[in-house]
Amino acid sequence: MNFKYVMMACALTLGFASCSNDDAVDNSGIIPNGEPTVARIKLSQVAGPKTRGIEEAVDGEAIVKNATVFIFDAGAKLEATVTLSNTEASTGKVVEITTGSHYFYAAVNAIADVPTSFPVGTPLATVKQTVLGCATLGDLTKDDGFFMTNVSDALAKNIVESDKPDGSDNPVEIKVGRAVAKVNVALTADVKNGKEVAGGKFTNMSYKMGGNPNKMYLFPVYESGVFKTPFYSDIYAAANYYGDAAYRADGTPGYVIENANAKVIKQGEATHALVKGTFTPDGKTEGVDFWRIYNASTKLWEDGIYYNIGDAKTAANYPTDQETMKIVEYAGGVCYYAFWVADKNAADLYAVSRNNYYDIKIETVSKIGTNQEDGDKDIDNEYIEPSNPPVEPGDPIEEEKNTVKVSINVLDWTVVETGVGL
Repeated sequence: MNFKYVMMACALTLGFASCSNDDAVDNSGIIPNGEPTVARIKLSQVAGPKTRGIEEAVDGEAIVKNATVFIFDAGAKLEATVTLSNTEASTGKVVEITTGSHYFYAAVNAIADVPTSFPVGTPLATVKQTVLGCATLGDLTKDDGFFMTNVSDALAKNIVESDKPDGSDNPVEIKVGRAVAKVNVALTADVKNGKEVAGGKFTNMSYKMGGNPNKMYLFPVYESGVFKTPFYSDIYAAANYYGDAAYRADGTPGYVIENANAKVIKQGEATHALVKGTFTPDGKTEGVDFWRIYNASTKLWEDGIYYNIGDAKTAANYPTDQETMKIVEYAGGVCYYAFWVADKNAADLYAVSRNNYYDIKIETVSKIGTNQEDGDKDIDNEYIEPSNPPVEPGDPIEEEKNTVKVSINVLDWTVVETGVGL
């Protein structure tokens, strides 16, 4: 089981269970705050300089320019806000603090919506559930430093009385990670060579991600071990989600915003990939044009693939039967598919968490996709009925109708390796 999801089911007070201190403690193991003292606060990135232990963080993924640390007292109320420079984040900064139990959150390379401070006494829950606008990924993934935060709950630590001015008796190391998830989609060799493709081979794949919420919480929010995001329980509204503007090449990673929804969700509100590529029927040259015939009466595809428009028209008795026998062209063999990013170790199957790396392999292609991104169109530029677009945003995800098959292995560093079939 993914360790993170187990930990999120526990109360913050468990962070103090193994701590010892001569001061009086309450029944939860929390030490009341008392005398002034000092602590040394520094940051480290989860899994060192790597993105979830799967690949080396590059460029802005690993850069820390500055940070804001929010310090909460034993009652989970804001006690102080501290800023760290790049150097201080790495080597540590001595800060004044009180003895007793504390919680720590850090926001690194903060985006515009992150408050520079909150009033002293603000509850921890209020701070972590501050809603940030993220209508584009650009602000979260800047070349000069990605937005980063704690990737689980607040760091809990007991602070002791000390006469050492360097804070060495109270070292506080806050682990942070990128506030977005990283996704990479690639074809397996068996798909490219046709071994795992029904009736042909699938090549020249590119993809783009969709289902990005345009809001997120400042820090991760878990309720009874369940990961929550601002739209978790909301009725689906297309205006709350967006996707990539352009396709990216096979094996080229991108980023998505954390996302979680109740179990019965719409296709448009779950994080998904729209896949474009070239389907080449068996025995044909890659990129060949071909045509198929859709029977609007039976709502089934007729047998046969045609390699010139004349043969397709003859077989469909076109134009006499054009209302019933729909001729669909695949120019250059280009077709489209979709799949939804799933994590079987999460409390909700389609939850996507910050600082996870989703390494996705397309392992099988079971049929020819649609000839347009938004569904099949015939040679008269009319949608067939049903047009069956790869993504129907307002419809529920129906796994029995979805040709995508997902296998997930969640490793110690919350790497999510996914294999899918189209």
